[in-house]
Amino acid sequence: MSYALDECYQLFELSDTDEIILGEQIIIDQSNNLVDIADDNFNILSIEVRKFGDLESVIRFFDCNVSFDQFDQRGIFTLYILGLGEGEDLQILTFDDSSMTYIVQGGNISTAIPCTTECVSQFYHNPTIESITAELLVFDSNVNVTISDPVFELVSEQVLVRDGYSTVRIIPAQFETVTELVVESYTNICPDYQAEYIQVEEQYLKKESYSILTITPTNMQLYKEEILVSEGYTRYQLETAASTEDFIVEIVPDYTRLDWDLKPNCQSQYPYDCLDHFKVSQAKEFMNLGQPSTWGCPDDGQITYLTKEVVPTSYGIRPYMRLVWPSSTESEIVPTEYITRTYTDIVNRDSIPEECIEIAYATISHQRLASPATSTLENVPALYKTRSYLKLVSDGSATYSEANILCDYSYDREIVIQPFEESLDSFYCDELTLKQQMDIIDCLEDIEYIDGQVTFGSGEFWNAMFHLLSDWDEFFIGPFTGGIIQYFEKP
Repeated sequence: MSYALDECYQLFELSDTDEIILGEQIIIDQSNNLVDIADDNFNILSIEVRKFGDLESVIRFFDCNVSFDQFDQRGIFTLYILGLGEGEDLQILTFDDSSMTYIVQGGNISTAIPCTTECVSQFYHNPTIESITAELLVFDSNVNVTISDPVFELVSEQVLVRDGYSTVRIIPAQFETVTELVVESYTNICPDYQAEYIQVEEQYLKKESYSILTITPTNMQLYKEEILVSEGYTRYQLETAASTEDFIVEIVPDYTRLDWDLKPNCQSQYPYDCLDHFKVSQAKEFMNLGQPSTWGCPDDGQITYLTKEVVPTSYGIRPYMRLVWPSSTESEIVPTEYITRTYTDIVNRDSIPEECIEIAYATISHQRLASPATSTLENVPALYKTRSYLKLVSDGSATYSEANILCDYSYDREIVIQPFEESLDSFYCDELTLKQQMDIIDCLEDIEYIDGQVTFGSGEFWNAMFHLLSDWDEFFIGPFTGGIIQYFEKP
């Protein structure tokens, strides 16, 4: 059997001080259908694969006994159920946007990552908060209200990470050396004849004309675009109460967000060396709307409240590397090159017998063009990734008779569109190359998060990076991962 699992999982847990404590390893030998759990070997007798489009469905599958709070609420979740015999199962839950995994066995649940002894860190995603206007309808006790909740489906699409581009390689002009004999001097060797000598200059070919090709490199810049995260929807909630009771509503939800302070004079490839990060909690806030009679409602004993909330469409920001101009070549012609040589000649050579003239020769050479400069073009295809968003299938609705409405009231409140998320994941801990560092700096300048005075790895650099990661829906706040770096690498 073949399945998309890692060969080794490292179990871990967090201490009360958020220190990562590594536990045992689970090793999966797919070729022999074996699994090693804490040095005990088990045969894999069967495998079942289930996919889920949202975390709520996963939680229901586990009878609501596990929250899986390290995972996002939306995405593609894959559960591998490995049958080990004698009623024993090993269940491995993976998420498409994280290398972190949940391991469930014998009623115990553990968090795990692909085996490593280093390069594991905390990652965060700040919540998305929206302000809305809630509409409150008050009905008499005879009303019959039917509510339908909104229904969503998880839609996946291919999105651009980097435009395609071309790289140019130049093959310089090739030459071959050509040699020939030329006269170096004429000398009269017969004393009976008088010779008149002269120094003669002539142009001699040194190198034939050729072309030099130069490359204008591909220019790419980091851009951002607005993306749909979740379509807007309407939701309703019913409550009953006595008309003489004050109606108290929540206007600010409780939520957590990540914040950080800059450490001065710091230089590190690991951001938490240069930033003190901490979680800030927002407590719920309530508002007393008073009794319905203050809104114009009659005093009618037991009444029904229907709250209608129109949740706006949620958008995020994602990056992509856009081609500004492609690479190209320019040709410059180098003219033929000559040199001047001097040789000794006899002016009256015609009056001297041929046998009286001694000729000395020299070997000279020149560069003849064997093949002109050429260029080759290599096309690098565009890079894409899969992202998911929630598409509204049917909106929430409520049916009732308007004749039963006693009064209405509206108030403003805040809601959480996306909750705060915290997870552990592996990160890119190798030293980044100088080119990678310069590419990241260039990209931050492209989108005006830094100026040219900021150096890679400084506290100012990581402060800018964290602001970028918190602004963009594509990323979790934390150290560099391979997935993040690919957005910043230029040709």
